[in-house]
Amino acid sequence: MNITQRTPEWFAARRLGITSTDIVAILGISPWSSEGDVAREKMGLTTPEPDDPARARRLRLGLAMEQVIKGEDEAEHGFRLKRVHRLIANAALPWALTSLDFERVGDRCIVEVKTTSTRDFDNNLP
Repeated sequence: MNITQRTPEWFAARRLGITSTDIVAILGISPWSSEGDVAREKMGLTTPEPDDPARARRLRLGLAMEQVIKGEDEAEHGFRLKRVHRLIANAALPWALTSLDFERVGDRCIVEVKTTSTRDFDNNLP
């Protein structure tokens, strides 16, 4: 479904399923939320605090990093990236949702931008 990210409609639609952001909390590897937080949010018992300064800062930094990573991906792969405004549900698992970040123009490829505060992320890879 075409829906503008970070709008009330987008937040409401995301509550209807499990998103890629929810997965890290469910797996217990998110420093910001837990599986209980996800469950309470999906049941409508809580909502993220919109005026939480720490959360607002993380969102600002994440958006700023998206632009840096976008530029690097374009330089590395030679394709322009286009912002995507779709919330996609998996056909076989309709509760599995994702909001795409970018698509490469002229290449059938999506680019998802994720950041971490883990300093030794590369050292944890097989």
